[in-house]
Amino acid sequence: MKKVKLNDLGRGVHFFLENFIEDKKVEFVVVRHFPECGEAQSPEGYTLVEAAEDLCKAAFDNGGCNDWRTASLRKYLHEDYLPKLLESFPELKDAAVTFLRDLTADDGLKDYGTCTDTVSLLTADEYKANRDIYMDPPGTWRWLITPDSTPSGGGSSFARIVYTDGTLSYDDACDGLRGVRPALYLKSGLLVSVEGVDEDKDELTPEQKETALYEAAVEKFGEDAQMLIAVEELGELSKALLKWLRYKNFDQGRRDELLKAIAEERADVGIMLNQLEVIFGENSEAEAEKLDHLADLVGLPRLDFPRKEGGETCECS
Repeated sequence: MKKVKLNDLGRGVHFFLENFIEDKKVEFVVVRHFPECGEAQSPEGYTLVEAAEDLCKAAFDNGGCNDWRTASLRKYLHEDYLPKLLESFPELKDAAVTFLRDLTADDGLKDYGTCTDTVSLLTADEYKANRDIYMDPPGTWRWLITPDSTPSGGGSSFARIVYTDGTLSYDDACDGLRGVRPALYLKSGLLVSVEGVDEDKDELTPEQKETALYEAAVEKFGEDAQMLIAVEELGELSKALLKWLRYKNFDQGRRDELLKAIAEERADVGIMLNQLEVIFGENSEAEAEKLDHLADLVGLPRLDFPRKEGGETCECS
């Protein structure tokens, strides 16, 4: 995988959002870029994307109504799917924006007007305008948010679907066997992952690859979040050591479980300390001074560390 900006990808290109910490990833496809919509919050514009595979199978609306504004599927996407997506991929909290949805029926009636979504499905017009990127038949039926008609046209039960061969059809809104492919409107400057190997990555040592992982975690979750996790992990290690002391002095607890807990918390703390090095820079000078002090305390010769000559100088005078 390599990192690229979303607006560097062409229409129909698949990309991934990745969570290195929880080992999760989700695949989307670029539907259309909107560079002309650039503004202060997203100068590079926005990009409409759709999940590359069905999230699940569900009814458009459990009550059988084809009005997307009140559909049970819309409620599920906003109240269940979206919070979990944002929790797994925090970068979307800033990158996924609310966008306008046109609910004009397939027969042209506009009873349902428009609505705004943070997560949605494609409309029939969006699908037709980008039909060329869906030439590989999906093999499943999936919902679009466009109604077949409206109450003023004599029908409120059918919504448009993409058929297994990629053509358009319609189905009863209460049919629970149709696929769901969430669509998002993302800031085009978002960094995403695409398949392929970075040429430079082949030359990296294991240590460099480890550092790259820490850098990716800080970039993905943010410095403040990782500092808070570092504090949390230090607290967890403190508790594990206190439990070991209770076992050692008062025979409380089970030895194997306590040693396992200490090993896990030491690993967590070590990982977070490495991320603090990404945030604050290397710490070798301070470590050397502390080791000198420790050597003096225990009566051993000081270790021969490479030192910077003189102090740091300020460029401003």
